[in-house]
Amino acid sequence: MGMLKKKVSMESEDEESYEDFKETQEIAAAHFTSDSSKYSTKTHPHYNGNGRLKHPDGDFRDWTQYIWGLNTNNANHLTMKNGKVEVLKPGLYFVYAQIYYSDKHDINGYYVMKNEEKILGCTSTRHQDTQSSDSCYTGGLIYFNSNDNLSIKGLDSERFIILDPVKSFFGLFRISKDGKR
Repeated sequence: MGMLKKKVSMESEDEESYEDFKETQEIAAAHFTSDSSKYSTKTHPHYNGNGRLKHPDGDFRDWTQYIWGLNTNNANHLTMKNGKVEVLKPGLYFVYAQIYYSDKHDINGYYVMKNEEKILGCTSTRHQDTQSSDSCYTGGLIYFNSNDNLSIKGLDSERFIILDPVKSFFGLFRISKDGKR
């Protein structure tokens, strides 16, 4: 009888180990590119053409998920709604973002937000009176619980960003499920 209990216990541990292994092999990754396809200068007061847009409330919502051919099964891990990514599977994620600006302001920048809390930031400064362009990139490791949200918010609503998929983007990918690996 004692041998049977030990065998059942070992099988249970093996099944848990396999499930843990299987989960770590699932890819939880998403890359979102900026998208100006739904705007025109005739229909949107903050759109200036050529992908140039102000976000009056500071929230960047104009994202399209980039599909690169991997079967990432993101429906089980990540969802996007109104410019916010909901993380469904907890874990340690690498988060990155780049925003491309085109305006006359000396200071441009944004925050990466987790549940409306600033977790990463990027600021670029220059001293010019003429309109020019610059980009701002940031990235870091962040732990997410189930149902945490990730979004991008501008420092100021009066900044023009360029909604070009190769210039303004953000994304994340899971490093480990428990933050220990």
